[in-house]
Amino acid sequence: MLPCGLSSAAKHPIVVKKDAAPIHAIGGGTGQAKLFFNATNGSERTALSVLTLSYGMKVPTHHHGDSDELIYVLSGVMEMTVAGTAYTVRAGDAIRIPAGVKHTAAVASKDEPVRAVQIYAVPGPEQRFAKGPLVKADQDKSMP
Repeated sequence: MLPCGLSSAAKHPIVVKKDAAPIHAIGGGTGQAKLFFNATNGSERTALSVLTLSYGMKVPTHHHGDSDELIYVLSGVMEMTVAGTAYTVRAGDAIRIPAGVKHTAAVASKDEPVRAVQIYAVPGPEQRFAKGPLVKADQDKSMP
């Protein structure tokens, strides 16, 4: 550990090329999570993923004990409930879900998938995506 509390790996920039980030099937195959940054590659304080979610995909109510979740929607529409309040988020919108707050989401756009950048500060919750099967690079849906 460095005096500032960071490991030596965390103080150096990391570049993850789009073809090098592992992609995992999520939601029973109705979505994908492309994991760019997390603790497995030296990003100890944040995690960044790109999600691609098909119409009808629903994320059950859950929370992240120690991690804020930030989502920036690139395309599509999601209906979300955060701490009991309903929100519609569209391309260009961003939402912050504080640590420990219950939330859920459902893809509402029929004509295009939801593509979103997801950030966790502190990393950890994204590791559930790694339990899904790996997706071959030629099946990557994260980039149009």
